[in-house]
Amino acid sequence: LVCAYPSCVCTQVAAMQRDSTTYCDEPPDEEAFARWRASFSLPASQPAINTLLAENAFMAELHARLVPLIVENEDFWSRYFYR
Repeated sequence: LVCAYPSCVCTQVAAMQRDSTTYCDEPPDEEAFARWRASFSLPASQPAINTLLAENAFMAELHARLVPLIVENEDFWSRYFYR
């Protein structure tokens, strides 16, 4: 994973990516998440998703294991981008 941000941000992103609650649990502030999700577009996010899955083997494997068995694709990505 190549990160263009300061190392502390990259470390936080990597930790968030490895935390299953990122994808499997609703964010704690459900109202704020619902407002944010109303503007989330999975098709508009697809180029970023494709890049992430191509460049990050961990994310690609996690996505393959969780979707759709445990969580729906749109829930997976909306929770990821929200956090």
